[in-house]
Amino acid sequence: MNVTQVGNYWDTKGENEIDLITLNDFEKSGGVAEVKRNPNK
Repeated sequence: MNVTQVGNYWDTKGENEIDLITLNDFEKSGGVAEVKRNPNK
């Protein structure tokens, strides 16, 4: 997947977060992911 934009999202209360958001403006597609660096979480 080609990516034209990368970002993240956290709401103002800190309750909801998306760690990785990718967008492809040419194909009008995107993806979301959660990243865990600590396997105990």
